[in-house]
Amino acid sequence: MVNPGAGETFWSQQPMFVLRGSVAEIALRPAGEPTALWTARFPLAPIQTVAVQYDGVPLTPGADYEWVLYQRQRDRSLKDVLTVPFRIMETGEERDRIATDLATFQTQGTAEGADADAGYFGFGAQVTYLFYSGLPADAFQALFSVSEPTAEFVASREALVTAICPPLDN
Repeated sequence: MVNPGAGETFWSQQPMFVLRGSVAEIALRPAGEPTALWTARFPLAPIQTVAVQYDGVPLTPGADYEWVLYQRQRDRSLKDVLTVPFRIMETGEERDRIATDLATFQTQGTAEGADADAGYFGFGAQVTYLFYSGLPADAFQALFSVSEPTAEFVASREALVTAICPPLDN
């Protein structure tokens, strides 16, 4: 598991899960509930970095949820192998301040006439801000949400994943 850490808080109401490994299915459910709100299935593949973003109805601020990972067993059934609890940040001043600050960074990065360096500054400022605001799960989500990453960006991102979750053969 790369992101989030157990018990982390997301500012985003549509969080992302990042892992390195082989997984058959990921589910999102309210904490302690047996029924998933949402699932994503993956074809059988070798160990890889998987980033999956919940794209359902925005989750409720202040509520607790769980990511549940399933692996396929020899009999082709699914077995839950890991449950990762997390929380969505509550409504209030802190949530509002973060929304305002992120909008400011976005505006700086996309201002009329801004060059590529300004766009990078806006993005880099968002990631740094989220990380130092105690929201590393949202910072990772930003890193994995880049729509057209350069090869260098992807390589740097994979190096970060490897540093957090080294291959098993090391």
